[in-house]
This record gives sequence, C-alpha cells and structure tokens, in this order.
Amino acid sequence: MDDTIELSEWETCGERDALVPIISSCRLFLSVRGPPRKANQPVVICESGSASGGNGWFTLARLLAPHVRVYYYDRAGTGSSDTSNMARTASNMAAELAELLSMAHIRPPYITVAHSYGGLITRELLARFSSDAFAGMVFVDAVQEKTFETLQIPYGVFSILFENMDFFEVTGHNRDHRLTPEEYASLMAPDENAKANKIAEKEQALFTESSEALEEKRQFETQPLGQRPVTAIAGNCAGAYCLMLKDAAARDIGSPEERAEFEAFVKRVKASTEPLQREQLRLSTSASSRFIQGGRNGHYPQWTEPQLVADEVLLMFGAAV
Repeated sequence: MDDTIELSEWETCGERDALVPIISSCRLFLSVRGPPRKANQPVVICESGSASGGNGWFTLARLLAPHVRVYYYDRAGTGSSDTSNMARTASNMAAELAELLSMAHIRPPYITVAHSYGGLITRELLARFSSDAFAGMVFVDAVQEKTFETLQIPYGVFSILFENMDFFEVTGHNRDHRLTPEEYASLMAPDENAKANKIAEKEQALFTESSEALEEKRQFETQPLGQRPVTAIAGNCAGAYCLMLKDAAARDIGSPEERAEFEAFVKRVKASTEPLQREQLRLSTSASSRFIQGGRNGHYPQWTEPQLVADEVLLMFGAAV
C-alpha cells in the first residue's frame, strides 16, 4: 500500500461492528479491533469454520489488538449477517469475503487466520489475489482439499452416537476455553446453534464439490504464496473423539458395530492429522513456514490456546513491517 494512498474509514476507525452491503445483495456483519492501520502494514483477516460466525475470534482479537489491526466477520447465514442466495461452496464464500473487503476498502496485504473449513475459503481467496496481497497465512486445525476424502467421516454414526451429547462438555472445551463467560455464552446460545444447523447442512452438502474445485487449482504444486510464510496449527481431534466415544460407550449408546466404525474413523484421524496439516506448508517456499501441534483436546485451538495462534500471527506481522 503506497504511502500516498488515503486510508479508508474501516482502516483507521476505532473498534467497530457494522453490517456492510456487498455486491451480491446481502449484508455481512464486520468487526474490527486494533490500532489504526499504517501504510504498507498487513492487517489480519479471520475466517471461521463451517457454519460459524465471527464471535469465535473474540479472544484472539483481544490478544492481537494491541499490536495489529484485526478483522473478523459473520459469513452469510451466520450471526448477524444476512443469508445469501449463492450456493455455499468455498469458492462462493471466498467471493463474498473478497466483496466485503472491497466494499469496506480494506486493502492488502493480509495475514489470514483460518479455522477448519475456513482453510478452504482462504485458499480460494488466495486464488483471487496476486501472491503479494498476502503477508502470510495461518491455518488453525484447517481443512484442506484431501481432508474429506482421507477421513471418510461417518456422518450417520456421528448422529447415532452423539445426538444428545454435550460435545463441548465431554471434550473439555467448556472448561478450557479462554473466552469471557459472556463471549462463550454467545457462542452457545440456542438461536446461534439453530442458525448454525441450517447453514451447516448447506455447506456440508458441498464439501466434496468445494474440495475438488480447490484441488484442481494445484496450489501445492504452484506454491502461490512464494516466500510468504505459512503456519499450520493442528488441534487434537483424535483426543476429543476418543473422549466422545468413551462417553457413548459408558451410556451404552450405539451398537458394537457402530462404535467399531467410529473407532476406525478415529484411527484415520490419528494417522492423517499431521500429514494433512503439514502439506499446507507447500503453499509457500519460505523456510519460515512451520507445523505446530496444539496440546489440548479438540478442534478449537483459537479458543483453548489462543496465545499459540496469536504468536504465529505476530511473528508474520513483525517480519512484514
């Protein structure tokens, strides 16, 4: 960003939360925290996992805000954002994010932080910009194009074994998260869960299509980030799944065959988590790229180990300014 370019209101305002109209005729709820942007400084763009709004980034934003400007938003159909008439493919959601950044006049360079399915979305965003639009990418237990084919998630068994389970209680997230009580309550609110269930069905139906579309771009071969670094942080989904399976067995939920099918899935998760996460480092040629194994159970390091995520973002920010 040239020193002579006048910075926009969204780049210089104080803490702000507002609906922003985008070209496809829906409004997305955008939030910003942190100091006013200086010319040429990167800003952080957070992308949530499937059917999730921006409120899962509260703790990370709080850690980053003293140092760097950070944006998070509710994807269409989540939180305070409108629904969209576009199919919920990763490519379409990346298009909506690109429109949001354009309409709010938030210019590159970006450091993206993507959780879970957000990994596909930020990878599709990468395809819409030149490589110098990014100062780095942080993946937080993120999905990549081979994830669903490799894991073969047994959704039917999930629904049988865990239909009435309090996932966040069993896996320790209720205990280990680092959000305030009010922030965590907003994540767990019944109306938020009802919205999430509706949008999850639409996104899940297109997981395979989105994965195949991204794979066709061959980003691991073309390495579009060049020398910009990548960090891949793995959660401990296998550990969480083991706790869930133990709970189901203790309550005698599901047949032995169904529990055995889920055990086989957990073995696939254990075997593939690190290789799938490490492969994302191939987006870049930087020697600074690295894989980090999170230490706690579960899929949400940004909730349970937010400082780990923040440290990686700040390293990238410090290297870019």
